[in-house]
Amino acid sequence: MEKNSLLAKKSEERIEIDVGDDEILVVYVKPLTFLDLQYLLDNVLDVNGETPQVDLASLFDFLFTRLISRTEPDLTPDDLKLLPAEIAQKILMALPSLNDMGDLLTSGFRN
Repeated sequence: MEKNSLLAKKSEERIEIDVGDDEILVVYVKPLTFLDLQYLLDNVLDVNGETPQVDLASLFDFLFTRLISRTEPDLTPDDLKLLPAEIAQKILMALPSLNDMGDLLTSGFRN
């Protein structure tokens, strides 16, 4: 296997978000990495009890700062956090869900 072939599997996804008035926000989303999953386990999820607990503020911060690589127009992670709730919700719907991340964490991945 070639290094370039392996890294090509890590390409970002381009997602268009309708923000109203015929305007589109383009968000580029990186795929989750092994280290992202470790970060989730260490900083977002508490799996010590019977029912896993999620720190939602940490989860949303993780999603907006670590998975969004860039936007058009160019917005910083702080800008993204200041978007109106209806636009931020549309962005969240395009990002991996907590269930998606849970599936990755439980599909043979070990801490």
